[in-house]
Amino acid sequence: MSVCFQAPSFADYDDQLTFVTEEDKFKIPLRARRDPPVIKLVNPMDCMNSWLGDKVDMAFRILNEGGDGGFKFFCEKDEDDADQKEQFVIKLRSFTLAPSEFYLNAGQAIDIIVAF
Repeated sequence: MSVCFQAPSFADYDDQLTFVTEEDKFKIPLRARRDPPVIKLVNPMDCMNSWLGDKVDMAFRILNEGGDGGFKFFCEKDEDDADQKEQFVIKLRSFTLAPSEFYLNAGQAIDIIVAF
């Protein structure tokens, strides 16, 4: 017997199948679980110093050591989030961060670029 499961979200699921025979019926539990993503910042986000008027781009590597998952950066203040015009970029005063939203499979890494 094959059971196909198509989850509508990343939540954990518990259910059961009931088998009915000529003499009895019994339940078989079904559980759907996934490993949660575990993010590791490979190098710390220290943008150091820059000269007045200079533009500096720095890359910060993020590694997913857990299960597959989608990630998104948000501004600390809701009104700053509402002011964002580009889909995958966050601009906040002197800083620009991209991509602000991404998906990483288990073991994958991505470089986040911070410009200031």
